[in-house]
Amino acid sequence: MKKSFLFALAFVATLFSTTLSANVVESSFDLAGTSVKISAAQKGIVVNLGSVQKETVTIVIKDADDNVLINETVKETQNFVKRYNMSQMPNGSYTLTVTKKTIRTVQPFEVTKDGLTMTELEKKEKFIPVVNFKENKLDVNVLLGNYNNITVTITDNEGRKVKQDKHYVVLDLHKRYNLSDLPNGVYIIEVMAGDETFYQTVVK
Repeated sequence: MKKSFLFALAFVATLFSTTLSANVVESSFDLAGTSVKISAAQKGIVVNLGSVQKETVTIVIKDADDNVLINETVKETQNFVKRYNMSQMPNGSYTLTVTKKTIRTVQPFEVTKDGLTMTELEKKEKFIPVVNFKENKLDVNVLLGNYNNITVTITDNEGRKVKQDKHYVVLDLHKRYNLSDLPNGVYIIEVMAGDETFYQTVVK
């Protein structure tokens, strides 16, 4: 009897929650193929992206003064593995940043007279917000607890705020917004996640 009561209570709570957020529902999201493998090889650094499909990946290497030394764009490929030769670079600190659609990986490394050194402990991976729009449905995905506070703001092309949704201390966010009540036009989607802000334009 007690289990039946708890089940009924949970059902009512779920129904109440769904009623409150009729235009904001859970949006599924696939994390397959997001991993980036980075390794050192003498005075070179090896990047293994695996299969790249339906996205553009950027690979950037900077020195300690934030000067861009390598900036490469990778499009659709079955198996991307490349070694970047750092043997002609002066000794010092560098960073490698790989940005995919869903994840940004930053790997610091050092070039010394003896070779190239890096440690897995210094690698930082951050899932970045992904916004998709189709058939009046706007999906916003912010993943795996990278940010404490998330604010989603939608403005029209005249700068008027038409929707805003705030979330505090969330592990991840998968929300679908129904934009069918908005007139056709250009809209700016602003996702404030922690101390970073991401923008995307959609046309309805």
